Amino acid sequence: MNTIADPEIQAGEYVLGVLEAVERAAAETRAAGDPAFAAAIRNWERRLGPLHELIVPVTAPEAIWPRIAARLDSFPQPPRAQRRSFATAVAEMSESAGPDASLVLARRVRRWRAAAILAGAVALSLAGFLLAEALRGPTGGQRLVGLLQPESTSPPISVALDLRARTFSVRPAAPPPDGRIYEYWVIVGEPPTPFVLGRARGEATLQPELLQRLGRNQLSAATVAVTLELADGPQSNQPGGPFVLTGKLLGE
Repeated sequence: MNTIADPEIQAGEYVLGVLEAVERAAAETRAAGDPAFAAAIRNWERRLGPLHELIVPVTAPEAIWPRIAARLDSFPQPPRAQRRSFATAVAEMSESAGPDASLVLARRVRRWRAAAILAGAVALSLAGFLLAEALRGPTGGQRLVGLLQPESTSPPISVALDLRARTFSVRPAAPPPDGRIYEYWVIVGEPPTPFVLGRARGEATLQPELLQRLGRNQLSAATVAVTLELADGPQSNQPGGPFVLTGKLLGE
C-alpha cells in the first residue's frame, strides 16, 4: 500500500477540486486505468453531491473581482521556507522509532485528512447556502438570517427571520435523534432572557405571537438558540436542557 498517495484521499481531493493542474491530470489518467480508483471518485461524488443542493447560484457584483485583485497586489506575500515533505518525515521516523511507528503515523494522517476534507466541504456548502439565502431574501432590511453553530455534536441549522411577516424559518442540516425535537429560543434583554419560539423536527416556518411583541432593534441584537427536548414532553417557558446551538441574526 502506498502510504504517501492514499487513493481514497486523492479521490476526495479530486472531487472537491483542490488538486493542482498536474495532480488533477494524473488523477484522471489513473481513473481511466484503475477501476478501484474510479469507484472511489464516484463514491466521493455520492457523498458530497447532496451538499450542492443547499447552494443557490448567486452572481457576484461586477466590481468585486477588480477590488479583490487590487487588494492582492497591495499585499505581497513574503517568501516562506520550504518545509520537510511527509515522505522525509516518515523516513526519519522509521530510522529512529522503527517501521511500525511510521505506519501508525500514516494511518492517522489519512484519517485526519479525510475528516478535514468532509468537514471543509460541509462548511463551504453551508456558508454558500447562508450567503445565497441572505442575498436572495426580501429587500429593504426586512430579513435577518443566521447559521446556528454547534456547541456539541448537533448539526448546524440555518434560520431566517422575516421582519415584515414576523415568521421564523428553520432548516436543520440533519434531523434530531429519535425521540427528540428541536426547540427554538430567542434571547433578548439585559440580563439575557430566553423566550420560546416553537418546536420542529425538520424544515419549518414558525409564527409565534412573541415575534409580534418584540421590536426590530431587539430582534437585530438577539441571540437565537436551540435545545434538544423530548418529542412527547410538554413545551415550557424555560429550556429543558443546555443550548446545543447558538447564533446571531444578521442582514438588517
